[in-house]
Amino acid sequence: MKQIVLSPQNGWQLDQLNMNVITEIYNTFTPLYEKKLVKYLTFTVEASSFEDKDGNTLWFEFFMQEDIREEGHLIKLEVYCKDWLKDSKSLIVQHACRIKEKFGLTDVIQNDD
Repeated sequence: MKQIVLSPQNGWQLDQLNMNVITEIYNTFTPLYEKKLVKYLTFTVEASSFEDKDGNTLWFEFFMQEDIREEGHLIKLEVYCKDWLKDSKSLIVQHACRIKEKFGLTDVIQNDD
């Protein structure tokens, strides 16, 4: 599996881009979850992940301020996949590639097993 780390050029900041990416993730993957095309592996206040039937996973983590639990912002966005191709058969990979392109995120392959 490859580990793909997605981030803006200057890293994740508490800004509008961050909020737009979070919104896009939930707007994209929640309907897929409701149709049982992906499943939640993790769903907490501070981290969430979606997985498809082939084990491809979109994982993201939030930084949560101690005093304001609703004001978290994205600090990590990773994809674990067999193939990192925008024409992949994986819905996780297809949509992660689309989000990467839509928001101009960089991708770094950490592992390539």
